[in-house]
Amino acid sequence: MKLTNSEHRIQNYVELPDYVTLAGMFGGVVSIFASLEGYPAIATLLICFSIFCDFFDGRVARKMGREGDFGVQLDGFNDYLTSVVAICAFGYSVGLQSPLAIFCMVIFCFGGALRLSRFAITGTVDGYYEGLPVTCGLAIPAGYWLSQAVGWRIGWLEAVYAAGAFLMVSTIRVKKP
Repeated sequence: MKLTNSEHRIQNYVELPDYVTLAGMFGGVVSIFASLEGYPAIATLLICFSIFCDFFDGRVARKMGREGDFGVQLDGFNDYLTSVVAICAFGYSVGLQSPLAIFCMVIFCFGGALRLSRFAITGTVDGYYEGLPVTCGLAIPAGYWLSQAVGWRIGWLEAVYAAGAFLMVSTIRVKKP
């Protein structure tokens, strides 16, 4: 392993749009900690912040003409962390802890990984995503808060995790915003 090659320093890869992605990743990681500590409202706000950053990092890259492979890869890691793992940590922290719920969240993680892997190869096709974007997982915390507001049990969210997994790996076409 050659460590003296200065052209491979991380500083040579990270650009302004990547800092937007990293800000979103920060929100995703702290969201997981908030979930683990029993602060679902804070976790939800941080997931929203992360998805907001995800919405803008690509726009900043395109505006600056800084669309590169490094940013694309970093964005995929961020998407998985914030839109899949953090949302599963949220679900577990609010009480979705039965074996069925855990199974549905594991399937959600598989669906998210498969969706993002396919996207890394195919990208968008004619301005459309193939499969439900992982950021749509934000519907799960939204569904939880709706349930809390109207007094419903949250068990129905298990089905949302499972359906989300299958929709992410489906071939439905979703217009890129």
